[in-house]
Amino acid sequence: VVKQVRARELWRQIADAAWRCADPGVQFDTTIDEWHTSPAGGRIRATNPCFTGETRIATDKGLIPIGQLVRRSADGETFDVYTHDATHPDDPAETVQASRPTQFMVTGVNEIVRLEFSDGRVVRCTPNHRFFTANRGWVRADELTHADDVRLLDQPIDFGMASWEIPVSTDPNDYQQWSSRKYAVQLPEKWTEDFAHYLGWLVGDGCLTDKMATTVYGTEDEQQSVMIIHQALLAELNGGRRPKPVRMANGTFQLRVTRHAIRRYLQALGVSSQRSHLKRVPWSIFEAPKPIVAAFLRGLYDADGCVSWGKTTRYVGLASSSEQLLQDVQQLLDTYGVHGSIYATRSSRTESFEYTTADGTHREYAVRQMYDLRVMGKDLERFSAEIHFLLSHKGDILEQMLHETRRYRSKHTVRLKSRSEDGIETTYNLTEPINHSYIATGSVVSNCSEYVFLDDTACNLASLNLVTFTDPESGEFDLDAYEHAIRLWTMVLEISVTMAQFPSAAIAQGSYDYR
Repeated sequence: VVKQVRARELWRQIADAAWRCADPGVQFDTTIDEWHTSPAGGRIRATNPCFTGETRIATDKGLIPIGQLVRRSADGETFDVYTHDATHPDDPAETVQASRPTQFMVTGVNEIVRLEFSDGRVVRCTPNHRFFTANRGWVRADELTHADDVRLLDQPIDFGMASWEIPVSTDPNDYQQWSSRKYAVQLPEKWTEDFAHYLGWLVGDGCLTDKMATTVYGTEDEQQSVMIIHQALLAELNGGRRPKPVRMANGTFQLRVTRHAIRRYLQALGVSSQRSHLKRVPWSIFEAPKPIVAAFLRGLYDADGCVSWGKTTRYVGLASSSEQLLQDVQQLLDTYGVHGSIYATRSSRTESFEYTTADGTHREYAVRQMYDLRVMGKDLERFSAEIHFLLSHKGDILEQMLHETRRYRSKHTVRLKSRSEDGIETTYNLTEPINHSYIATGSVVSNCSEYVFLDDTACNLASLNLVTFTDPESGEFDLDAYEHAIRLWTMVLEISVTMAQFPSAAIAQGSYDYR
């Protein structure tokens, strides 16, 4: 029990809200199902399935959170969303296409369920949102079972309308506190693959603090290839001054950026200064062109990825203590038609380890759960073609493994692992006109089937029972009688709209104009 309220007052609020919205009445659950004209189709349920605002939708401009999608479309920005043709009711096909939604909408404040799937992805939605399964078609979130094979995005898609311009200010004056240096900061205005690779490396094997941005290079291969590329990039940002690699006691090298404007610029792009278990993919990468996304992933995999080739294991892995970072990467891989699964590789424990630094500082670190995002089977071929490695010692192993071994066909379906109630939240949806489906968090889902009214209008809809026009013995449909009923009922509706009583003049005028 969350709260107890007085029933009479609650009913008054419901009635007042219906009046203000020009709703024609209140639907009683028991009565409407008694009047059900097609009871064999099951109970009449609510028709506004939806997702929470952070759910990323596959569009022609990147993976956009649906809450932002609704707000930006309301401001006049246009988007195409990707729909899977396997969901076409009449002519299903194993293709994916871009489609222009007819509606973006806020669907209110609703009960939320949290779905965790077998590959580690998590989706939060209303209980009645439908997912497309390979074994029994559309299934509601609250009716999914552990035997259902939920379909995922299994083909590459393009972010053709994503901008090559950096999506934040590139004026150093917006970031620096003072300008005492003789050489000016030059922040990039356009995406480049070298810059995206640096961001991936910074997220994977670096850190951003309130004092500096640091990237670490351990092996000789890293120091002779990647470090040189990043050093040249940082020199461009730093007004031509090349950062000097700092040799550490353990033999690794670091590149350090202390210019305030560069650090704040990186933060604006979404690079987090949080500890490693809280790292995420920067928001700007989700909306970058696909070559930039690939370069970011390449930098991340060069820094923290591996190629495992043993008697029983063949995969490309990405290790992290941040499960959310790997879930972000998983969604980006989906857009290349590459499926990755997340595994827990080290149990979470309460122990910690302590040590004292050379300057006498005592530090203590918790031992955290570790995770591994693994790409396997046929998806390794697409990973190699689309992402691959810049570091030769990793890339050579992957190419040799692909050349010398055979791979099984990867499944792009997942099964429900757990379902739990997850609070009440503002939710959003859209209407896709071709297949009535789109891609959310990499899974194929149904769009909203609810009829959306304009503000200050009332319901002007009516229905005819088709069974009454069908001969029960011959099964023939009386088309002439049906057309006559449509003409007659349309006239009744026109008269009703013209002469009806409405709660306000604005609703009366809006209903007449829209009709």
